Amino acid sequence: METTATVGYRLLFRHAPAALLVLDPHLTIVEASDAYLAATMCTRDGLIGRGVFEAFPVNPDDPESSGIAALDASLRRVLREHTTDVMAIHQYDIPRVGGGFDRRFWAPVNEPVCDEDGQLRWIVHRVDDVTAYVESRPDGLRFAQLAEQVRTSNARAEAEVFAHQRLHQEHQVLQALLDSLDAAVVGCGHDGRVVLANDAARDLLGPQITVPPTEWGPVLHLHHPDGRPIGPGELPLVRALHGERVLDLVMPGLNGLDVCRALRADPATADVPILMLSAYAMPADLQAGLDAGADDYMMKPFHSDELIARCTALIK
Repeated sequence: METTATVGYRLLFRHAPAALLVLDPHLTIVEASDAYLAATMCTRDGLIGRGVFEAFPVNPDDPESSGIAALDASLRRVLREHTTDVMAIHQYDIPRVGGGFDRRFWAPVNEPVCDEDGQLRWIVHRVDDVTAYVESRPDGLRFAQLAEQVRTSNARAEAEVFAHQRLHQEHQVLQALLDSLDAAVVGCGHDGRVVLANDAARDLLGPQITVPPTEWGPVLHLHHPDGRPIGPGELPLVRALHGERVLDLVMPGLNGLDVCRALRADPATADVPILMLSAYAMPADLQAGLDAGADDYMMKPFHSDELIARCTALIK
């Protein structure tokens, strides 16, 4: 009885009842099954050690064919994402023995093979020759083109669903983060409509939270520190919605660094976590923000995941 150590895997692979080609991460051919050699009219010695696009070049009589571009895009995706890529039926002509090219239609699948550390070692390229099926149909070429259109449409729909799910997850994380704060936080869209509010804001404003911020001054009876009522256009949030930079590190007068120092000097706010966001990315700018009392300093642009992670770390 043979053990795993004595099984001839190369022999098994070569006799597999499927057309299989093995590529290394440089897209160089390292092995091929007998079924693949038969399907492509090639010899093993003529393939091994050559780049896949060197061994199967573009048909000069059909330079506009998308076969090479489609295969290259699929293989690059497998290299990049370490995921199986099922390609649509497409035309990819192969060199004919003695010269010229044979028109062929294929249904390929590209599968990554990774080691225990997750490093991609090979790509197994499997093809099914569907030329006879496609050419037996009166609309054979149109069928292949339609298959590619359907695949592209499905991929776009899947990407949109994934993006929507990711956005929903990020919103849930942000909402949980804001709800953990004692301070009231309200976010508005460009039209002034409240689109985000935490528990503290809902407790503070109650049903009035649905009122547009432009009306908060008189409706909520808000006043300046000197006792004057806050007018409709004087609320900082409203001014920000109108494009005014209400508070920034580079504003004249009281800027972000000054506010940070003032918060740290006031016993009531001395322990409030402060995260500065700025487009200034020099080491001196970072140092100035931290010296002013900021707990963290993020340089623009940044990803929302990083912002959420840093905020979460600050309030733990």
